[in-house]
Amino acid sequence: MRPDEPMPIWSIVKKLIGQDITTVSLPVSMNEPLSALQRNAEAICSSHDLLEDAANCEDPIRRMALAVTAFLAPL
Repeated sequence: MRPDEPMPIWSIVKKLIGQDITTVSLPVSMNEPLSALQRNAEAICSSHDLLEDAANCEDPIRRMALAVTAFLAPL
């Protein structure tokens, strides 16, 4: 299934009725962010701490290293 296709959640749930759900595997795409905007926002949120540390750093070399790392971390 392609990531941009809608997930047939109800068809999956109907198959699970009456089964032991501890042994059921679900598609990974059910846990993925809802949109490209949300996916990118989550990546930016994870680099917030690095950018804050870079802004408060006195050493210019370390500041540059933290800033570069912040933008490479989501990759």
